[in-house]
Amino acid sequence: MRIVILRYGQLGDLVLLSSVFESLYKFHDLILSTSFRFQSLYQNDPRLKKILVLPNSTLPSLLNQGKLIRKLHPDLVIDYQNKIKSRIIAKLSQTSHSVYDSLRQSRIKLVKNPGQGLSLPLVWDRYLNHLTLLKIKHIPRCPPKLYLNKGKNPLLANTARGKWVGFHCQSQHRGKQLSQCIVNQVIEKLKKRNYKTFSIGSEPEQNLSVDLNLTGQTDFNFLKQLLAKALCLVTSDSGPLHVAEAVNTPVVAIFGSTSPDFGFRPWMPMSRTIYLNLACSPCSLHGQDKCSKNFSCINSINPEMILKEILFIAKNRAIST
Repeated sequence: MRIVILRYGQLGDLVLLSSVFESLYKFHDLILSTSFRFQSLYQNDPRLKKILVLPNSTLPSLLNQGKLIRKLHPDLVIDYQNKIKSRIIAKLSQTSHSVYDSLRQSRIKLVKNPGQGLSLPLVWDRYLNHLTLLKIKHIPRCPPKLYLNKGKNPLLANTARGKWVGFHCQSQHRGKQLSQCIVNQVIEKLKKRNYKTFSIGSEPEQNLSVDLNLTGQTDFNFLKQLLAKALCLVTSDSGPLHVAEAVNTPVVAIFGSTSPDFGFRPWMPMSRTIYLNLACSPCSLHGQDKCSKNFSCINSINPEMILKEILFIAKNRAIST
């Protein structure tokens, strides 16, 4: 069966989609249609027969993408984006297609009624559940997995596995950004225990006292290789959380104005989650930029809480190896 999968963003969603690739590629021919920004995430991935790149969201590009898909004569198109542009492309493919339900209304209900005890299934599990609804044969339930490309970046030479802890503090929204002051206190405590630290992020950042500052320098290929060598990654609710777990590196995931109950929480048994679960949390689907309580949901998380979870992972990784 030839299946075309539509997904154009965001990073975390595309990483979690690898569970679908890992579950299906031995039994079906898979083609990914994605945006120009994310094509390198799956460059040379052996599970994909082809990657179709959508350069932009203009109408001519959408028309051309639909035409390219139509020429491949797929048996099925699965729209995992469920936005206007993906629905247009799926329709233009003139092929049987299915649209994934992201449970947006359920997530909105969590925001409007915090503290109700509702927890949605993991997103990647929901991706696989959609395949079950389609009655696609041969579906082992594989977790997300990213393949590492050949070739080594010189910056990786000194990152010996087992000694490096990564930090990702950045986010588009203030309610998901980790406090640099608190993170620096954690870094100092780690240095006293002879751990090395590095930082990642899409924008250059100079205020963290890490041993290796890689903010603004990591493309997707390098990011995968880097995180695969790390002891763990301390991160907010963001794409790198899912990249780390998909290369078998546990995380300390810190949630502020969003909630792990949305389904984007860690899934590895060794990963840890820090979430204060305040009465006002969650207050947003994607993170707030203004807060009358000074973002206490994330700023009240202290260095000792983070350090405790890092050391838990370090101890358990040492036992497992």
